[in-house]
Amino acid sequence: MPNLNSCGISFPAHSPRRSKGDAGRDRRRGSGGLDSESEGADAFDEIYIRLKDKITNSGYEDDIVLERGDDYIQLRFGDSVLFYPDSAEMRPLSYPILQEIGDILKSVEDLTSSIEIGGHTATIGATTTSFFAWELSSDRAISVLKFLSRSCDLPQEIMSVAGYSKYKPVGDNRHEDGRKMNRRVEIKIIRKPGA
Repeated sequence: MPNLNSCGISFPAHSPRRSKGDAGRDRRRGSGGLDSESEGADAFDEIYIRLKDKITNSGYEDDIVLERGDDYIQLRFGDSVLFYPDSAEMRPLSYPILQEIGDILKSVEDLTSSIEIGGHTATIGATTTSFFAWELSSDRAISVLKFLSRSCDLPQEIMSVAGYSKYKPVGDNRHEDGRKMNRRVEIKIIRKPGA
């Protein structure tokens, strides 16, 4: 199967709203601009475009980062989108956007090999022997899995969860802005080989 992103192209997570013509241009760029790409490749690119449009139209473009790789699409939910502080209880205001994302994933289930859900926390203060950060990150990932399974009817057998505690930071824990980036949930959609 051809490499869909052989040039290492990454689409920006925060861009101005695009027209349908722009979405078509992104689709061509993401597939290397070749007319001979498989339908599965085009369909996986379409998942990215649908998710991007849904995030933008829902007003979450600053809170949900969307990333596209060769064989995956990843959503990174900011710390306050899905959960209350220091809690695995989901905010009711998060249900509509997560439902819409789940519905998109359900509609392309045949292209999806797996859905990996990872919870992350930030480091604050002195290191302790407490396991709270492990429990919180794991419980948040499980809460998202439960929502996607119960509300969106995504099959549990293609989903996995992981809690990473504070050990996979994307920001600097010495500053609140960095800690805010580190408190996140990520959903990674892995494309089926050959799809």
